[in-house]
Amino acid sequence: KPAETTVKHRDKRGIEPFHIELSRIRIDDSNRRTDESYGDIEEFSKLIEAVGQINPAKGHRNADGTWTLTAGHRRYAALMLIAERTKQEQTIFISRTEDKSMITRLKVQYAENVYQPTNDYDKALIIGGLIKEGLKPKDIVKQLGIPQPTVSRLMALLQTPDEVQNAMRNKEVSPVTVSKMIRGLQSKGAELTEEVNSSIAKAKAEGKTKATDRHS
Repeated sequence: KPAETTVKHRDKRGIEPFHIELSRIRIDDSNRRTDESYGDIEEFSKLIEAVGQINPAKGHRNADGTWTLTAGHRRYAALMLIAERTKQEQTIFISRTEDKSMITRLKVQYAENVYQPTNDYDKALIIGGLIKEGLKPKDIVKQLGIPQPTVSRLMALLQTPDEVQNAMRNKEVSPVTVSKMIRGLQSKGAELTEEVNSSIAKAKAEGKTKATDRHS
């Protein structure tokens, strides 16, 4: 039987999470968390094997019986690793969300990232997604409950050259460091790119994998 039928009587009240097979999980483009910010998935998978899944992921059920994740992509990746390692189907602990709108899903992701911190670039991607859905910065301030300067700072990261964004995505430079560079430079273009590349080179010369404030 499908895993959720065991608690179907509680489904309408939305009280109990479900255990859903990974083969029934669908990942769409609402996920704004970059692969590089997932952290040590191997370590996380071993933790799950040792203590189980403590908090449920979030998602919604599709008409065909599959589920789409809203939050919990890191957990999903760890469970996939366990499935690959054990050659056994795994299930994810998931709580159903009624509102399937992209705006709500992005808001949930941002809120989840507060409790399970990601870097500022991932947060910026969520802000960018909300703007793409038609929200204005003032709407984002109100709906996420974050200050206007924070929204402006995160938006500025998305206005940097592709080379700079790739460096943040690949964890070659801290997004916080890039934000400070933006404030200190007159241009977000070639001048910023040059400064970022110079900082990365200094970090590598020291044997470091990520450029931080002291390299800029």
